[in-house]
Amino acid sequence: MRVVDRRDSLSVDIRDDGTVPVRIEGTAKSGSDSEDEVRICQTVIDRFNSEGGQWGNATDAKSIKGPRETGIDVIAKHLHDKNRRLNFQVTRIDPDPDQKLWNDLGKTGVAEKTYPSVDDVAEAIYKAIKKKLDKHEPQEDIVLVLNATQLPIGLPPVRDAFEQRYGAWLRQVKFEEVWIVEPFHDDPWTCRLSK
Repeated sequence: MRVVDRRDSLSVDIRDDGTVPVRIEGTAKSGSDSEDEVRICQTVIDRFNSEGGQWGNATDAKSIKGPRETGIDVIAKHLHDKNRRLNFQVTRIDPDPDQKLWNDLGKTGVAEKTYPSVDDVAEAIYKAIKKKLDKHEPQEDIVLVLNATQLPIGLPPVRDAFEQRYGAWLRQVKFEEVWIVEPFHDDPWTCRLSK
């Protein structure tokens, strides 16, 4: 899979030997974290609405007056029922805890990483979810959105490997739903991991 937008090129593939090379060219950054979170959640809202939902636009939870609920980054209000809203928590899938990938990208505009297998990519997804669970923040009535805009992992074999290795575990967490989102301008990709 290769995705190109106005500034960035991101590619991922599964080689015959099972390895998963990832290559990023450009900045892989489209705006502030808050802007990215709102944009990514809007992609999920658009998906909900395409399936019959009636939700308004994504709004940065920090911009809402009054007390802020812990663990909520973005909200969307129902278009016809003011008492209903979607609560989103956004986190990144970190492909490189030691930061070499991001340092290379910042210095040269090109970064590469090769995962040994699709199971290792699935483990990166698992770690991103587990990191949120380890914070002991609320989960109920919250949609967890995994921001994969800087790591193009939207391959069916990755989703299948995740389901096989971690699906039963994921169904026990209390998040309303868990999504992976890879939006690139007019080409958003979403993947529901749970429910």
